Amino acid sequence: MRRSQEPLPPTPRRRRRADTPPPPAAAVPDSLARLQPLKQLHVQQLEGQGERAAKIDALLSAYNTFVMDVSAKCVGIDAALAKHGH
Repeated sequence: MRRSQEPLPPTPRRRRRADTPPPPAAAVPDSLARLQPLKQLHVQQLEGQGERAAKIDALLSAYNTFVMDVSAKCVGIDAALAKHGH
């Protein structure tokens, strides 16, 4: 109840005007025909995504191997220099 203890008036129901478009559910069959090409494109993109992910994984693995090799060489050089007092 409100402060004045009066009940709220009922909410009026809104009617759809004759010139308004139908609700979205009525347009589903038309939308399905238009969305089919988009669905196919989406599936193709998902398939391509797997190939790209595999290429990225291979590149990252090669990069990590390169960085590890360079780091190992730098540690070896540092150890050799430290051994000889440089």
